[in-house]
Amino acid sequence: MKQNKKAIAIIIIGMIFYSILVAMFAASRANKNVKKDDTPTEQQKPSDSDSKNDFDLIINPNTIISHNEKDGWYDNSGFDYKNIKFNVYIDGKGYDYRSIVRGDKWQMVNDDETSTTYEKSFIAIYSQIDYKVVNYEGKELSDSNKKDITDYLTSKNVNYLYDKLNIEYIYYDFNQDGVKDDVYIVSNVGIDDYTGFNKTFAFGFAKVLNQSVTFYEEIANNVNATNMCKPSFSAIIKIEDQNDLIAECNYISNSKSKHMMYNFVDKTVNKLVETKAN
Repeated sequence: MKQNKKAIAIIIIGMIFYSILVAMFAASRANKNVKKDDTPTEQQKPSDSDSKNDFDLIINPNTIISHNEKDGWYDNSGFDYKNIKFNVYIDGKGYDYRSIVRGDKWQMVNDDETSTTYEKSFIAIYSQIDYKVVNYEGKELSDSNKKDITDYLTSKNVNYLYDKLNIEYIYYDFNQDGVKDDVYIVSNVGIDDYTGFNKTFAFGFAKVLNQSVTFYEEIANNVNATNMCKPSFSAIIKIEDQNDLIAECNYISNSKSKHMMYNFVDKTVNKLVETKAN
């Protein structure tokens, strides 16, 4: 009887041990088959690229700004990017890796070859370096902001009527000194009525530590100049440890535009690249 009980106990222990081994093996198999989340983040880097650059930025179908160690930042417009995988950003939000195809409208192609047509603006990035697209919002102008603008225009010796101006404003710590900077684009390009103005002008400037720093300036000595472009903010991208501002300038006489890329260091604003109008 005792021997039977002992035999039964040994069998039960063996079955428990076998069950544990089976469970461990199944768990190991399950872990190997788990599909990782493929949703891209700002820090992911597309692979299998034909690009020689460590950073490519598509702003519209015909405008590309690129960077590599040899050439630095440069206008790479005209480069055929249809075989490169990009992160696409619409209103600052990232989407899956896409291939972009040229055409009258954006054609965004997934890895499974399904395509999406998109007509509104977005940016697309291929990068082998760390970056983050900053989601920013404009801010309502205060009396202090209005004084910044009027003082600046007075210093430029241009006549103006404030309520007729085109104004864009960003409040953001570009130079990363812990204090947010006031950054403005002010112009009268393309307005309906030039009464009160003596020139056509477009300015981009930042108020950094109580000092106005100009990063864009264009002035024509006549009103309603048709050969000028109207600047606007396009994107803020933090590339490695620097905040870079992308600005777009649309010509009022045709559908062409150019783009500029700036970075902020202490009290200075440096233009990294300006593309040709296309």
